[in-house]
Amino acid sequence: MKKTKSIIASGLILGGLLTVAAPAMADWGRHRELRHDRRELNDTRREFRRDLRRGADPSELAQDRAAIARERRELWEDGGSIRVETRL
Repeated sequence: MKKTKSIIASGLILGGLLTVAAPAMADWGRHRELRHDRRELNDTRREFRRDLRRGADPSELAQDRAAIARERRELWEDGGSIRVETRL
């Protein structure tokens, strides 16, 4: 009888912990994606600066600027969705 009660109590405690931890784990994955996007943005900026130093042609610089703008927009959209979801 005591063993049965311990198993049931353990299951309830474990279930409660999983219920509380699941949203935090999902949020962790979103933050990892956000860090990855920031890293991509920094890499794109670094490439642009490197192209500027080596005297790249204007079309290549325009492509780099467009890539930076695209990365910033994606980062803003992803970050905005994280901010909105955490407020709810």
